[in-house]
Amino acid sequence: MLNNIKKHGLKLFDVSLRDGLQSLPGILSLIKKKNILHKIINKYNPESIEVGSIVSDKILPQLKDSKQLFNHGESIGQENMFLLVPSFKNYIKIMNTSDSNINNISLITSVSESFIIKNTNMSEKENVANIELILSSNIYTNSLNNIKLYISCINECPIDGKLDNDFVIEKIKTYLKFSEITEFCLSDTCGSLKFNDYKYIIDNTIKHVDPSKIGLHLHSSDEIKKIINYSINNNIKKFDVSCLENTGGCVVTMDRNKINSNLTYDQLESLLE
Repeated sequence: MLNNIKKHGLKLFDVSLRDGLQSLPGILSLIKKKNILHKIINKYNPESIEVGSIVSDKILPQLKDSKQLFNHGESIGQENMFLLVPSFKNYIKIMNTSDSNINNISLITSVSESFIIKNTNMSEKENVANIELILSSNIYTNSLNNIKLYISCINECPIDGKLDNDFVIEKIKTYLKFSEITEFCLSDTCGSLKFNDYKYIIDNTIKHVDPSKIGLHLHSSDEIKKIINYSINNNIKKFDVSCLENTGGCVVTMDRNKINSNLTYDQLESLLE
């Protein structure tokens, strides 16, 4: 199973329990979330698993059990779990009150300030300062093994529309200065990324960073196969995937009817050359 994925040596980051769940209109019980976690571990065994986000229940009630789910994963010996921490305030809160060994976190930003404002209620400047505060909190950050940064809207913003490629490249470069980040995950938020745009963006990005530090968060699109295979040929082998069909996407910034689903394990396997 998943022989093509193994052949190419891909490192998969499972987002089912965060990006996948946040797009669901209903709220799954903690028991159902635990069952999904067990399925991910036993059937797919990915490199990493994002089990939720430390965010207000009022904003994303689907993720209210994230900490409990993390605790459960830790209790069964999982050390490869991530929690998304959108703000310094929530980061300090979870680290101060945590009864778990949180070694991996995800952070969020975007090349689009409109997206940042709607998604985080912070300006771009405030969000960068927020990231800097988290990365400079040595009392906690020194205990982290991995820090992933999502850079959203690398092609199109759901608020501002299509973005200029050179603008996108320059914005990406502003985040590459953070040496503490172990993965810069470029996200095709709208699922509208075209191969020629991607090729131009990635060719100019990997001039400034080791491609092994680049990850991709892709949503279903017409040109996804060419994007994936070009990435692998350029030593980009980190991909976000989900075990849930027809889920995923930023419901805080996008209409549910306009969201394209996350890349699944089976899709990725079938798209590889």
